Amino acid sequence: MTGLKLVNITIHLDSNDRRPAFICEDGKNIEITGWKIPATSGAPAVIRLENVENARITKIDVEGSADVLVKVEGKNSKGIRIENNKTPGIKKSVGKE
Repeated sequence: MTGLKLVNITIHLDSNDRRPAFICEDGKNIEITGWKIPATSGAPAVIRLENVENARITKIDVEGSADVLVKVEGKNSKGIRIENNKTPGIKKSVGKE
């Protein structure tokens, strides 16, 4: 997918969910901004990107905890920008494999 833009998304959960709120594989020019993600705990990552080029992740408000905000995978991933997010329960913005 190319040119996906997801703005001002609010996610509601009935119970704790450890799955990523967003997963993108083989994407280009992805923008995720203004998301509100509820409290959940024990997630490996809130967002997972695999072989993604040029992604911008901004103004994400995560109430819960996770190992990382964005997990980046794949040898073709590049140009991932993570800026101005509120993630007090997450110690690391980016995790790469």
